[in-house]
This record gives sequence, C-alpha cells and structure tokens, in this order.
Amino acid sequence: MERIKEHERLKDVGTKHKERNKNSGYKNYCWEDFIAFQESKNHRRTLLLPKNQKTMSSECNNIKLAIQNDKSKIVVQICLWCVDSGCSKHMTGNIKLLINIVWKFLGTVCFGNDHIAAILRYGDLKWGNITITRVYFIEGLGHNLFSVGQFCDADLEEKEKRASHPPKPVLNSKQRLHLLYMVLCGPMRVASINGKWYVLVIVDDYSRYTWVYFLRIKDEMPEVIKNFLKKIYVRLQASVIIVRTDNRTKFKNHFVNEYFDIVGITHETSAAKIPQQNGVVERRNRTLVEAARTMLIFSHAPLFLWAEAIATACYTQNRSIIHRSFNKTPYELIQGRKLDISYLHVFGALCYPKNDREDIGKLGAKGDISFFIGYSANFVAYRVYNQRTRKIMETMNVTFDELSAMAFEQNSSRPGL
Repeated sequence: MERIKEHERLKDVGTKHKERNKNSGYKNYCWEDFIAFQESKNHRRTLLLPKNQKTMSSECNNIKLAIQNDKSKIVVQICLWCVDSGCSKHMTGNIKLLINIVWKFLGTVCFGNDHIAAILRYGDLKWGNITITRVYFIEGLGHNLFSVGQFCDADLEEKEKRASHPPKPVLNSKQRLHLLYMVLCGPMRVASINGKWYVLVIVDDYSRYTWVYFLRIKDEMPEVIKNFLKKIYVRLQASVIIVRTDNRTKFKNHFVNEYFDIVGITHETSAAKIPQQNGVVERRNRTLVEAARTMLIFSHAPLFLWAEAIATACYTQNRSIIHRSFNKTPYELIQGRKLDISYLHVFGALCYPKNDREDIGKLGAKGDISFFIGYSANFVAYRVYNQRTRKIMETMNVTFDELSAMAFEQNSSRPGL
C-alpha cells in the first residue's frame, strides 16, 4: 500500500515537471518515458524499487544502478536530462558532469526568453559504459539538454547540405560598382533602439565594400535602394551596371524594377532555392550578424543595440579586412586612398562625452558616463549611448577609458538563463 502511494506521489511530481518545462520554451519532451524526480541539495534523490524491477526505459541512459548489501533493495540515482528536438547540440550547465574539457569559443546560443550566452567550453559526458561526445557547457543553464538532432547525426560522416559553388579565380567585376549584391535580413527578434526590424546589406563585387541600412518594415526597401543608388553615383562618380539579388518577391518589386529600367541598371536574380548564386552578400550578412552577436555578448550590451553593433562591425571590417586579390582594404579600393585607423575604439567601451547640450549651471556635471557604440554615418563623430538619458548622441567631445572593464558589464548584471 505504501509503495502505491509513493508511486502516485512521484507521478504527480513528474506531471509538475512536465508542465513547468513546457512553459519555459523547450520543445517535444519525452517525459512519458521516465519518472521525474524532485532534486534535493545535490539535485539528486533516490528511489527504492522491488528486486524484480531492474529494467527502465532506454531513454534514461544516465541512470546508475548500485546494488546495496541488502539484496532486497536497489538504489537508483537519477540525473535529469531533457530530451529536446529543438536543441541543436547537447548542453549542460553543470561542469562537473564533463571530462576531457576543451576551452574554445564556439559561438553563441539564444534561449526562448531572448537571452544570449557564449559557448566557451565543451567536453565528453561519460555515464557507465556510455560516452556522449561534444557536450557544450553553458554557464547558468538550469537544465541538461539532450539533442535529438545531434544524437541522430552522430553516426553520419557529414550532414547532408547543399553543395557550395567553387570560388572563382577571376572576379566578376573589373571596376567598382560594376556589380552590387543585395540581401534583406529580418525581422529580428528584438527591435532596435530606433524601432528597426530589418537590415539591408549591399556589397560591391569588386572591392567587397559593404553598406548596411536598417528598416522598420519591408515596404521601405524600394525607396532606400533608390536613394542609395543616387547618392553613391554622386559620391563616387561611377554608375552601377548590375544589381544581383535573391529570387524572393521582396526584390521583384514593380517600383524597383521600373527605376532600374529608367536608369539602365540590369537586375539579376538567383535561381529559385539556390541562394549560393548570391553567396557573396549572404556570407557577408552572416559574418556581420555573428560579429555583432559576439560584440553584444562580450560587452554585455542590451539586445536593442543590435543595429548599432552591426553598423560598427560593417564600419570596421570595411577598413580592416584585406582583400586578398589586391592586398588592400575595401575602403582603399572603393575610395582610392588610404586612411588612418587610429581613431577606432572598442565597442561597449566606457567613455565620457562632454555635456554641452544642457543648461548644467556652474556646479552641474560637465560630462556623463556613456558607452561607445559606433561611428556616425553622416558626420565625423562618435556615437555613444547615454544610460542616464537612454538616448544616442553623436559627438567628438568624448574621452575614452578602454583600460577599464566593459561599461555595460560594470552597470548591468549578467542576464539570467
């Protein structure tokens, strides 16, 4: 009778675990295959089973059986793992479970509550005679996640993927602005501080110089493209010959194509479901997003500054990445001159702009504590985020303190996962 009551109590606990994790954003759990247990001080507890009940579900590979001296009882120790079909890799927040730990930055992971964490370590998980390789350690993760996808692909030499096009030994263009690639990315999961959701990326094939524009809605794109083509012609005194985009409907716009016909620009699109033909801008877009994500994580900046991070990544890459065909930066190729990069600073660095826009009086503070977030697109000025006013300002009257820790790290706590 007592065993029946204990079993019913554990079923109720398992139901509560199921409901709690269903609401936390995880997908497709296999809770029916095993009984969830409440965790005590060490996040473990034991269950006494009859002698003849020695088998459990194969899903619980992490169960350790220890037969005590008392032959009538078996002690079962359980470390809870969530079987998740939406998780791309095995993950744990308990470093003590891993062996053969390797320190390496492997990118980032985004959770259902929009928090982002860096993957800095991975190792192997050994449980009895079973070894699970390449388990990522995510600091602060409150659950152990078993990836169905990684488990299914473990025996494959390589995941099936689309064949990439071989690199061309000769560039398509022999002069700047002869061919431009364009792609629209979005919507992002969080709106920028200015309410933008999309980013339009444009790459010059000859120099690999990149421009980025941020949009609130997709319908703004035709006007943005027309204004860009007009300004770039005036600034560089060169005409755009070809514009290449993907085959999606957002670029098959009547107004855009009508403008291309008027100014004599040829509009080329990639074949359906073959984005590799527009791979130059697709790869650049991915590079910018990954760089921005890393900058936001290591500066502990809020996510609504993602547009500022992408713009800063684009600005610095145009002036630092060397084009292997010419041994020059994209800026040198597009502008025809070298530049001084001594004014560049670290994203998220602590800075003190002069408070010259307010009536501060004789005894008021002459400067505010702010965070460096980029460079002005229209003026020779820095862009800084003032946490007191929660506004972005552009100024040259600013003092940097890059020897201190990141400004956002000093003024905000680590996001909870």
